[in-house]
Amino acid sequence: MNGDGSGVFPLVAREYNTYSVNSATGSDSNPGTEAAPWKTILGNKAQLVAGDLVYVTGTFNSTVEFNGLSGDVDFPITFKAYGEGALVQTNNNNGTYGMHFTTAANLEIDGFEFTGNMRAIYFDGSTPTNIKITNCHFYENHRNGSGEGAGIWIWNGSGIKIDHCIFENNCMADEGCIVIGNGTSGDSYIYNNVFANNVYGIRVWGNDVPVRVANNIFYGQSKFALYSDRPSGSTFLYNNCYYGNVMGVFQHYGGGDGWTDCGGNIELDPMFIDDVFHVDGASPVIDAGVDVGFGYTGSAPDMGLYETDPAAPVEYNDLDSAADLANAEVGDYVATTFDSLAFNASSAFADGSVYAGDSTRLYGIKFVGADLAAGDVFRVKGQVKSDADGKYIEVAEVTSKTAGTAVKALGLTNAELDTNVLVRVWGKIVSKADGTFVINNGSGDVTIKGATDKTVGTFVTVTGVATETGVRAIEVR
Repeated sequence: MNGDGSGVFPLVAREYNTYSVNSATGSDSNPGTEAAPWKTILGNKAQLVAGDLVYVTGTFNSTVEFNGLSGDVDFPITFKAYGEGALVQTNNNNGTYGMHFTTAANLEIDGFEFTGNMRAIYFDGSTPTNIKITNCHFYENHRNGSGEGAGIWIWNGSGIKIDHCIFENNCMADEGCIVIGNGTSGDSYIYNNVFANNVYGIRVWGNDVPVRVANNIFYGQSKFALYSDRPSGSTFLYNNCYYGNVMGVFQHYGGGDGWTDCGGNIELDPMFIDDVFHVDGASPVIDAGVDVGFGYTGSAPDMGLYETDPAAPVEYNDLDSAADLANAEVGDYVATTFDSLAFNASSAFADGSVYAGDSTRLYGIKFVGADLAAGDVFRVKGQVKSDADGKYIEVAEVTSKTAGTAVKALGLTNAELDTNVLVRVWGKIVSKADGTFVINNGSGDVTIKGATDKTVGTFVTVTGVATETGVRAIEVR
């Protein structure tokens, strides 16, 4: 009990040292400052004490041996990628480790990349304890031939924590990106990682020390997401997402159970939107996780690497005339306050766009993503986008719609074309290309975007929408 009777002891601030490593510019005889960094990650490990922070930059081509190095439970020694990043690449897929932990404890590896290693990180020896691997990227780590390739292999260890890492295109043989083996003597924790396009995601075997697996995404493994040789269900699964794993989620070897489903697991598309595994705002993994202590912004944590901020309400600016679109910025959210009259049915263009004009018929707007038909009078909310034909509105909501009479195309000569109006032009086809053709009626050439089975030399009448580059055809007769 604390002296004030509260039972709460005051936090004690602890001083720590900061060092720098740069494989290209450093020397292990330097003091390890940013201006005079060390060359190797552990060339001066005897100087490191609990709570120290080592910033690491560069490429490291030999195994980093974490032997006899320990921090404190509350003050680990942290190795953090810095600047242009830190890459561990031994360039030997047939017998080397990127990092090797034996008699080590209370360490943290943050933000490193690992590639070209048989095992990117290997735990064995005399029970490595309380090691955290966070924010790292493991890709193309495997053993040439068969067996024993892995991103992280925990042969022996206790309190190993792996979170917010990417594992992709690893393990060419029948092993997992994370393998937890026979000698593991304490709980392991695997939280908020992404496993994408590997052979297996996680493999557990041997004794039944608990492994806790939560908030991960397993996407596109060529075999199974999870592979167990264990006789009982000591691997606990909470709120993970499995999708597109070719042979399924689970493989049980030797008749064992291996896994305990603790609920919240889903088999839905996570809806990745880029190659670093951010998800779409409508992804089912948002707010679908379980609290494992990282904090979150929505009603529950997200599965995967990132915590997606709840969507802020969209503010729409009034668009008072069709002509005002010219002054709107791409990316603006707008609400049309004027009645638009649809020129054509949405099926007229392959992209589902609809052209509509205001009451003057002198200007029109391309709308994409709206369920509209020729003659509809409507107003919308949406976002300004652009393509080769100019600016358009991607519709988020049709706020009003009534049936009307379809606008008739303006009959114009090719020399009189104005953009974004419904037009009818005619002339002789003078050339054709893939998806376009050119007509001439004596007043000038006009390029028609759209295919036709008419031959060069044929006279045609085209109904369409004038753009800055020609006419998008609705009908060719």
